[in-house]
This record gives sequence, C-alpha cells and structure tokens, in this order.
Amino acid sequence: GWWRSQASALYMAGYTADDRGDARRALALFTRELPVERLRGDRHSEAATLDNIASAQKSLSDYAAARKSYEASLALKETLPGKIELAITLANLGELLRRVGEYPQALAHLERALALEEEAGARAEQATTLSILGGLYQTKGEFAQALEFHTRALAMKEELGDRRGISVSLGNIGTLYHTLGRLDESISMLDKALAMKEELGDRRGEAVVLGNIALVHHSRGDHGTSLEFQRRALEIHEELGDRAGVARQLGNMANNYKELGERDKAFEFELRALAIDEEIGDLKAALVLEFCL
Repeated sequence: GWWRSQASALYMAGYTADDRGDARRALALFTRELPVERLRGDRHSEAATLDNIASAQKSLSDYAAARKSYEASLALKETLPGKIELAITLANLGELLRRVGEYPQALAHLERALALEEEAGARAEQATTLSILGGLYQTKGEFAQALEFHTRALAMKEELGDRRGISVSLGNIGTLYHTLGRLDESISMLDKALAMKEELGDRRGEAVVLGNIALVHHSRGDHGTSLEFQRRALEIHEELGDRAGVARQLGNMANNYKELGERDKAFEFELRALAIDEEIGDLKAALVLEFCL
C-alpha cells in the first residue's frame, strides 16, 4: 500500500545518496524511513534501516550514535530468522568497535559473524568480514595475521568478481606493506586500488587511498608529493562531510610541514586536527592509517 511505497521511495533515495558519498542526505532520508517501517510493522526492514542509519552516522564520524543504531539493529535481528543479516550487523559493529579501540569486543563480534557466514556459505559477506578482521589485526600490530586475512579476502573477492571489494583489499594490503617497509609494493597496490576507486566512483574510498599514498611518499622523504596527495584527499573528505577524514589529513599534513621546516603552518594544522578529533571523540585517530572499508 501507500506506506510500503513511501518506505521504498525513501530507501531508494537514501541508497542513491549514500552511493554518491552524500552521507548527510542519506542519513536524513533513512531517518525519515525508520518510523514508516515501524508503522508497517516490518521488523526486518526496520533493522535494515537502522543498519543504514548507522552506516551514514559512521561516515559522518558520529561513532557514539552509530554504535547505538547498530546495537538497536542487532537486538532486533537476534529475535528474527536470517543468520546472514545478523552476521552483517555483527561485522559492521565489530568494525566500528575497532575504530574506537575496543579490540576484544570487536574480535568477538567479528568471529561470531565469520562463523555464521561460513555456516551459511555466504561468501561475499565472509570476504568482507575477513577484510575487517585483517584491519583489526593490523591495528593491533599483528601483521602476519593481518596479511593472511587480507590475502584470503582478496582471493575470495576475485573469485566473486567483486570489483569494489577487490579495491578495498588492494588498499588494505597496500597500507600493510607500507607498515612493513615494503614501499614499492605498497605504492603498486595503492595505485591499483586508486584506479579502481576512481573507475567505480567511490569518492570516500578514493580519499582514503589518496591519503595512504601520501603517507608512503612521506616515508620516502618526498614531502612535496605527499602534500599534493593529502590536499586531494582533504578536498574530498571536506566535500563528503567526513570529519574524521579531514582531521586525519590535517594531522598528516602537519607532519609534512614540520619536515619542510614550516613550523607555524604545522602547528596550525595540528590544532585544527586536534579540535576535530576531540569533538568527535576519535582520540585514537592521530596520524594513523585508515583502512578503506
């Protein structure tokens, strides 16, 4: 009936906005959809809408709100049939908990998600969870395990022909090679990831990869080139309203300005980055690699 068509229209508009990287508009549309789904009494759609709201909130760096939305979805899905849908929310919540430094809880959610996906034979979802686990181990400094999970994820995504997923895994392996000091291999992987992100129109992913390429050039001592990539990344993060991304680029640019002897500019950029990090509660964010998930 009318309510169903209203919910469908709001979902499609929100999905389109999210696909274009407009998280603010997506959040507004999905938030309007939620009471419609509740009026319809469709608990599956209500949970899915909560997931979409959480994803948009995470893109806008509102991690506390995103966590509440994912937990509300999870509570609903625990009462419903459909283990793959439950696994997706567990994995997304696990990735969010990785971002805020709650590693044991993140690992518990991700391992449960992976077990459900393996049991259901859900290979696409399994590949995504493997990527997130790779990111978690990378953040924890367990690099051998990180590379194992990222490599498994890439192989699975190649089998599935998932180009967006392949671009994510190439970027993740590229950042890991950088951490391991394998700079030429890192640039090779990141260049491939960037080309795919641009081809797919994935602006958020493009910004992350640009920032990670900048960090490799910084490690090589090429601070001018590094700044060029960071300016490109910063422009996209600002366009998308990704405040965590903006703060990350500002902080990393400050490092380059320090190396170039521009102390006043470095201090200015550090202060701007710190102000955003404190505002969004992302205090672990300073000068770290971001995984393009």
